[in-house]
Amino acid sequence: MFTFSLNTINSADKVKQVVKLIQDLNQYNSESLTDAYLNIMVGDRKDSDSDITLEGFHNAKVRNQEADKAKSKEITLEDNGESDYITDTNLVDSYDFEKEIMLKVDLSYFVETFLDIREHVFFEHGFDLWRLFVLSCKGDKAAQSKLRILIDNLNLKDFFWNFCSSLSYKKAVEEILGS
Repeated sequence: MFTFSLNTINSADKVKQVVKLIQDLNQYNSESLTDAYLNIMVGDRKDSDSDITLEGFHNAKVRNQEADKAKSKEITLEDNGESDYITDTNLVDSYDFEKEIMLKVDLSYFVETFLDIREHVFFEHGFDLWRLFVLSCKGDKAAQSKLRILIDNLNLKDFFWNFCSSLSYKKAVEEILGS
């Protein structure tokens, strides 16, 4: 272990500067206290300033570190010690590919099922389900009421919940039937 000794004479000026450093101590600049103390005690006479504050010393130290980082071509990854692997969250794509693939796979199922249900409702109840759906989307209260009654009576809540959750299903049906 390396050790060193400060064999300088404590002048009254240096003692005043150290007392001033301790008075300026806060949570933000506490990591620079040792460096500031050493600078006062062993620093060159031209570097020692009687008006030095811990805040000013800390800001200068941070500025110098940032300048050194900017000059350096190394990239440091910070790890909080919780894992062996470091993941940069900026590199992780938040897009859910699995969901999109499942939507495309299910697209043909929902389109075919909707067309079958539409045909059944038309022949059994005399209503065009697609027309009611389009009018409901446009805000027609009578169409919304009739569509709600049909969905409830035919137990189609789950199907329409899934059908309405994806715009791609509606657009695929719209390409077939028009709007």
